[in-house]
Amino acid sequence: PEDRKTATVQGLDSATNLNIRRTPEKDGEVLGRVANGTVLDLVGLNEKEDWAFVIYRPDSGGTVSGWAVSYTHLRAH
Repeated sequence: PEDRKTATVQGLDSATNLNIRRTPEKDGEVLGRVANGTVLDLVGLNEKEDWAFVIYRPDSGGTVSGWAVSYTHLRAH
């Protein structure tokens, strides 16, 4: 849809990926990892607005949905 919001992963070291987690906690189970430049669907933020609920659609198919730290490595558009 036209009102779909996206965010791009940025600011990571080249050998580092952003974790997508089951819960908005640093110890939450990792469901997937994405690199700099990856575009994610931005669904919303938690109450503190420090975690974003995102959906990742890898080229290989399927989807990964979960939480990523929003204030550090995501740039919304």
